[in-house]
Amino acid sequence: MINGQNVTNPYLRPLNKVILPEEITDTYLNIIDYSEPKDWQISILNEISNWDINKKQKKFEYLIFGEALDWKLLAENISYNKKGFVDYKLDRWLNFSDPLGGFNHLQIKEFTNQKVYDSIISFYYGVIVERSLIIDTQEKCYKKNIGAGIPPNENFCENVFTDLYNLTYSNLREDYNKNFSINEDNKSYNFLYDENKFTYWLFKIRILNSQPEKLASDTKRGLDRLMNIKYNHFKKISNDILNNKNYK
Repeated sequence: MINGQNVTNPYLRPLNKVILPEEITDTYLNIIDYSEPKDWQISILNEISNWDINKKQKKFEYLIFGEALDWKLLAENISYNKKGFVDYKLDRWLNFSDPLGGFNHLQIKEFTNQKVYDSIISFYYGVIVERSLIIDTQEKCYKKNIGAGIPPNENFCENVFTDLYNLTYSNLREDYNKNFSINEDNKSYNFLYDENKFTYWLFKIRILNSQPEKLASDTKRGLDRLMNIKYNHFKKISNDILNNKNYK
């Protein structure tokens, strides 16, 4: 069993690449979007590359544990700092595109520097894919319980996290809050960031404690679920466009 003390220290090391099995990462990161990125979208990535991502911000921290960059949040802030508001076209792109903004990983690598590229990919796997894995595990646990005639109860969430991280949700959250509490004066601004940070922390726990076969299997489940979520998301947008809803 992991306790708060020996879980915490590994996540405060200098920037590390997220290392996952190549047969997993290559399959999903090499999906090519045949629509060429627009010049203004490329310029956003260029600006992010020139931004001091290590600079402490009053409201937000973009770089989780010095490793995982929430590039969409940073892009919004860059726009706000330049114009006093988030550009409408930028806002629509960030909210309705996939986690990589419609870019494939080769394009992100081309239009950013190595540190930014590594940190964007770390956020992709450590927050986006990890959250998808949790959703997938929750659904499987829910279906298993329903099939066995067990109704959802207060222990449902606890069991989901035990399967992935060998600790209950309550124990994990307690360890996390003890070591990484957010600024209470700025709590409303930090809620989403804190959830992303918690998810990334869980990701590091899973990498630290999983056997290679289980790590690869669980990561693939998360990626498969993310692909399913993306498909349903874009299908909904397409249907809304056909029904004359405004996604322009």
